[in-house]
Amino acid sequence: MTSSVARFAPFVLLMAGGFLLAGCSGSDVSRAFGLERDSPDEYTVTTRAPLSMPPSEALAVPHSDAARPQDESPRLQALETLSPNVALQGASG
Repeated sequence: MTSSVARFAPFVLLMAGGFLLAGCSGSDVSRAFGLERDSPDEYTVTTRAPLSMPPSEALAVPHSDAARPQDESPRLQALETLSPNVALQGASG
């Protein structure tokens, strides 16, 4: 009986120490151990066009109010989301 207690004592002490440290984090224990994740809000996530290299290293002076040339208009993004086939036909023709 003593040998089984002595065998599991380090494991129990390690688990208890982990829970004590997680309790000191000021938040939920499940969040501290990574069992609970924050999912992004699908209405606040925006897509950005990928970065690309310029054709030459002679860059133009940036303007703070200029739009990125690779960004699509919000109207076209909505059209692609609602009906991808119509958006593809409009872009090619």
